Amino acid sequence: MRRPLLCMLFLVVLVLAWVPEGVAWADTASSDAPTSAIGPLPAGGGQGGPGPGGGGGSAPPPAPPYASASCRGPNNDGTVYPGQQDACTLTAVTTFRAGNRLVVSPAGAFTPVDEAVDSCSGVSGVTTATKDLERKTRDPISCSFTVVSGVTVLPGQMLGTAVFRIDVMTAPDTTIRLTVVGCSDGPGSACGGLNILASGPGGTVSSDPPFTVSLIPLTATEGQPYIGPVATISDAEPTASPSEYVADITWGDGTSQTQASMDGWSVIDSHTYLEEGTYFVTVTVTDRDLDHSTMTSGWVTVADAALHPRGATINTTNPLNATLATFSDDDPNGVVTDYTATIGWGDGSSSPASITQDLTGFDVSGSHVYGNLGPYAVTVHVCDAGGACSDTNSSVLVFAYTSGGNFVVGDGGVTLGSSVTYWSSRWASANTVSSGAPPDDFKGFADHPNGAPACGTNWSTTPGNSAHPPDTVPTYTAVIVSTSVSQDAAHTTGDSAQIVIVKTDSGYAPDPGHPGTGTIVAVLCP
Repeated sequence: MRRPLLCMLFLVVLVLAWVPEGVAWADTASSDAPTSAIGPLPAGGGQGGPGPGGGGGSAPPPAPPYASASCRGPNNDGTVYPGQQDACTLTAVTTFRAGNRLVVSPAGAFTPVDEAVDSCSGVSGVTTATKDLERKTRDPISCSFTVVSGVTVLPGQMLGTAVFRIDVMTAPDTTIRLTVVGCSDGPGSACGGLNILASGPGGTVSSDPPFTVSLIPLTATEGQPYIGPVATISDAEPTASPSEYVADITWGDGTSQTQASMDGWSVIDSHTYLEEGTYFVTVTVTDRDLDHSTMTSGWVTVADAALHPRGATINTTNPLNATLATFSDDDPNGVVTDYTATIGWGDGSSSPASITQDLTGFDVSGSHVYGNLGPYAVTVHVCDAGGACSDTNSSVLVFAYTSGGNFVVGDGGVTLGSSVTYWSSRWASANTVSSGAPPDDFKGFADHPNGAPACGTNWSTTPGNSAHPPDTVPTYTAVIVSTSVSQDAAHTTGDSAQIVIVKTDSGYAPDPGHPGTGTIVAVLCP
């Protein structure tokens, strides 16, 4: 609402002022104001003059009250506000002869320290205009209008226009007062001065229009920076500028007040709330010229940050003890104690989970004993203390190792979902291996190692069915996949390129005449 601070005060108080001592007159202004009718110069010139025009310092000074001032204001609505420019037209009240000079300056009981005069314009062919500078500071402090040779300005005719800047501290309803000094022509000419009141729509300083501040509805999430507009400013003054204001924001969460930036008429800033909740935000906007402030406040609801769980695929023996899911939080400040999790095991039971934190997020773990082997659809439900919850699904396949050793299949055609024969008197014809034909004597069971197999190791067994297979096989069991099977007189050996889980079919018996078959449902390694 305030205009630039480089301005000069129009005060209520009149001060009778002569042209200040130390003024340096400079011909720097233009003469482009509208013309007025000019009466002829009287024959014989001025008093004691040498002839028409009264030159040579002989023209008498004009008589008081010299001139009147009519100011129009800059807003086209009859107003002028502190800090604005005001154009005042000077009209002769008495006769001005060639060489006579009118000096106009703002009146007030103060010492000029800033620019008060913006421009001076004479009347074309009638007067010349000069912006007068203070000798030391070179600040423009007055306008001089000099009647040109051969011209007389009669009462009611225009002498020129002076544009002044109203000081930002000028009180409302202050009448603009000017000091006018009338001088005769020539160096050392006689002068007389007085103060006059300005008239017209810009003759009185108007009350500064109020400005309002409105809070913008904010959407914020805990742990995430809010960046954007917080409030808007509305100023009724037509020439107001956003640069006149400074805005401070109190975010309501105990953090220090911050000074915001201006983007046009919007107050913008950034802030991060560490926790969800409701906060009382206050925006205070101050007119930096008058130190006048307007405040607006309101409640802001900060949402709990979203959780992002991810399920897992787990192949396990009983009992299960594993990480069932992982999750991340959009709030980077979350800690383990902020969360709870529940695991639905897929068999109709559920239990609380444990949560641990690592470099990438959080792990949800649990233990469970399943009554049967096979696949289970597990659900994991994670909640934040602030109320955000999310679910994910995990797949669990429970299997068992074969007792006394492991069954073997060849690697030819082995893929997920393929059918395999892991035990048979015709194992060699039912399986192919990439290294060559397997020995006919091998029936499919290896008794060494007699525990859990591992990828990258070798197995061995005695030829034929000397290695007695188990009486029964698990419904889901681990089976070795070999790329090479060979035999010498004492042993049949092979590699363990893969370990797969086979869902076994019914019909198996330890007699190789009762083959063991099934379907590959999972890969344990590699």
